[in-house]
Amino acid sequence: MSTCHWCTPQQQQYWLQCGDDSGASTRRDGGDEGEDDADTDDDDADGGPSADAVRLLRAYARGRLPERRALAAEEDLQYCRDCLSEYHSARAILLSASPHLRQPLWLLEEARVLRQLRSLLQGTGGGDDCRGSDRGGDDIELVTAYSVMELQASLKLPFMEMLQHAHLLLNKDTCSLFVQGLERLQGVHHPFKVDSDDKLPGIYLLFTHPSEMVRKWALLTAREMGRISRDDYYDLAEVIGCLLRVVDINPFINPDLYSAALEAAAEVDGGGGGNSSLALMLLPRHLFDPTNHKSYWLGVCMLLSLLEEQAMESLLLGVDRKADLVQAIMHTLEMSPTDGTASNISAFWPALQCLMLLLDRLGSKVWGGHSMDPIQVFHKVTSSASYQHEVDAVRLAHW
Repeated sequence: MSTCHWCTPQQQQYWLQCGDDSGASTRRDGGDEGEDDADTDDDDADGGPSADAVRLLRAYARGRLPERRALAAEEDLQYCRDCLSEYHSARAILLSASPHLRQPLWLLEEARVLRQLRSLLQGTGGGDDCRGSDRGGDDIELVTAYSVMELQASLKLPFMEMLQHAHLLLNKDTCSLFVQGLERLQGVHHPFKVDSDDKLPGIYLLFTHPSEMVRKWALLTAREMGRISRDDYYDLAEVIGCLLRVVDINPFINPDLYSAALEAAAEVDGGGGGNSSLALMLLPRHLFDPTNHKSYWLGVCMLLSLLEEQAMESLLLGVDRKADLVQAIMHTLEMSPTDGTASNISAFWPALQCLMLLLDRLGSKVWGGHSMDPIQVFHKVTSSASYQHEVDAVRLAHW
């Protein structure tokens, strides 16, 4: 019989008794006891998580499980797919009833994933062997192949959790270890493969990552998952909004203003010690390079290329649109090469490609809500300093 904490009802009941869960007289966190315990008894009636799983998660979030059992429960989330699924199903129910537990849960999750990845990538297991062996001959290939497969298997669930629950990538340290794992697997020609039919939000959050290797991996993985439909768009709207809100503040020109906005967002949300924000509000600096205008717009262009027409229409014309993308594109196209940073020059073409993608999919709908005449837009583009600079560069290159 399974002894997993999250996917085995008998284990849940046993450790709830040991952990002295909700309703006991020794409540540590205060709060509204009635709110915490409401509406969890029938959660498993429709195939969802059991009420015991929700109560177990509440005890875990409050720190009321014995320490060794809390660590064992965390270990189950690293190796048991059913446990991870049950955990996040219970998490959704718990937070709908007790939203005040969101921050302690997210901080626990960040700490758990950090420990897991550090153990796998910086510990003794699966590290040095992946770089080869000095035994020579076929032994090197055997040891390396075995180590790579072992590392891939060990990273599978932590990586899948991070991609499915993209807030874990907002933490600079967890994201750094994720990138380290990708690079290690890429370096031995065994790139990480996503085992899911769903479009995982974290993949799209990496479209603007400073590392070209990460951006390429994210794009290739997203392409394998297919185009983004309107239904997909609404599932990914939070991540897409996080990516596109960058253009509203434009940190490439206003770095101090963006820093202030990040700090304000972290304060509003009670962020995690300056290393993460507990909501997908603004893209943190470790997920894009504020000195490289081009790589950001290339990421946006990659995203737009995957949107179906209806999804793009929701993005551009929806009542809850995340940013004024057309205005941001025009501002980038009109910028002088001497404005802000030198990277403005190279941002011209990916921004123009974004506009062409919008026009190709939506036609005249692109101008909806904007007092822009397409003819005037064309003249603005062709007469801009950036356009003329690029044309001159092309002419010089062919002379």
